[in-house]
Amino acid sequence: MYSKKLLGIGKWSTYKWYNDFKNSSTFLKMVVVFSYVYDKVDECCKFVYDEVPIIRDMYDETYKFMEDAYCGFFGIRQEPRDNIWYTITVAYPHHKSDGLFTYQIRELTQIVKEPVTDESFQEYARIGENVWSECPIPDDTIHNSLITIKYFNYYLTQSFTFPHVVNPYSKDAVRSISNLTKSNVRFLSIEYHHDEMEEPITIELHPNYYVVGNNLFNSTFIKRYLEHQGQYYVFDNKYKVTIMDESINMVELDIHKSITLDKNLYVINQAKDE
Repeated sequence: MYSKKLLGIGKWSTYKWYNDFKNSSTFLKMVVVFSYVYDKVDECCKFVYDEVPIIRDMYDETYKFMEDAYCGFFGIRQEPRDNIWYTITVAYPHHKSDGLFTYQIRELTQIVKEPVTDESFQEYARIGENVWSECPIPDDTIHNSLITIKYFNYYLTQSFTFPHVVNPYSKDAVRSISNLTKSNVRFLSIEYHHDEMEEPITIELHPNYYVVGNNLFNSTFIKRYLEHQGQYYVFDNKYKVTIMDESINMVELDIHKSITLDKNLYVINQAKDE
């Protein structure tokens, strides 16, 4: 009962398609056939996925298994698949020589199962202030830290620095469930550059990160992103991040800079030099 609908069979459309096809070049015919077959196979697969629960469940579980195996084999960090969780990320120097700092990160992730209230939600956002007790590292070795909260369709980020206070540029970013607001800001391209890398890494920022008050692209955010992707990278205090915004303005960030989102604009933050 679905074959005619899925294959797009119709007397007039078939006749017109055949005439157009007959008058085309050989290469164009190959392109048309490939495109037609690809579209129909893709449409059929989506139909089966949507309408047959057992196939959908098998596909989802297989995809999760393959993703977990791939990330485990190559040492790529993964985020929880749950709807609500928070992660504390701490960056600290791993090696120093001639003014060059390389950094490692340590993460602590907590999946939230209980019902979330405004009070408990704000408490998650304040946890980063006590990150030193959660991820015990000597205070004088910490570069900075980041709290990342996943709340359904929102990713919320907050930066912290020694000694246990919110960075001045993000001090007003503690939010509640009732005032979460998507930002209208969008970046057309984001790339990570380092002189020891032949090619830059494209940072694919999830759309759910575009939230008013989010602090993005500080050094801990960048290091965390790199450890959640599979390309080779070099990370130290000499990296650059280039961003093109919707007005085709180019922005360059280094280890001392980050961006905070507002409703219709973004602010570039300058942290103190080390």
